[in-house]
Amino acid sequence: MTCKEVLDKNDLTVAEFYAWNPAVGPECGNMWPNYRYCIRGPEATSTGTGPSVPGPTQSGIPENCEKWHVTKENDTCPKVVKEYGITLEQFYRNTAVQNDCADGFWKGNAYCVAVSG
Repeated sequence: MTCKEVLDKNDLTVAEFYAWNPAVGPECGNMWPNYRYCIRGPEATSTGTGPSVPGPTQSGIPENCEKWHVTKENDTCPKVVKEYGITLEQFYRNTAVQNDCADGFWKGNAYCVAVSG
């Protein structure tokens, strides 16, 4: 099975698959036949004191989150920050998201887009 087939079958992004299987490389070029790979990350955790979290989150989400965005296919960091009128620096308070948004920005995860105070 190819990397693309694994990603498509399990509705994963390359970033998700790489985060859970670092040996495959960031572009999935080191995937070996007859090896087992992780296709599901940690279960959802709830953080924040505001509204309930609408999807799985990663560690590093601001505890005082009041508004959430669940990423969809074709979402990008610039698209999300524009939608909510925030800056990239504000979005990076979700510390799981790296400053280039290539790692830690996973489809279907909830990210904080507004904090209290």
